[in-house]
Amino acid sequence: MEQDDGKQPWPRIMIPLIGSVKEFEHQALLIKKEANAVQAKRKIDIPYKIGTMIEVPRATLVSDKIASAFDPADGKTL
Repeated sequence: MEQDDGKQPWPRIMIPLIGSVKEFEHQALLIKKEANAVQAKRKIDIPYKIGTMIEVPRATLVSDKIASAFDPADGKTL
């Protein structure tokens, strides 16, 4: 990351091709671990959201369960 330019980034990380809740939770956990490590190392706090794109037929059948993995309290998954 370059020198602070006064702008506040707000990434929205989309996990593609999810077909099950377990896949979504696994990938979201990896993203959260990496984001936390980077933020701790750089001593920064960047808000972010994790979501998914319903792209495969299987995901449409479990989309309600995938949505339930979202935690609205902190705006992040899991």
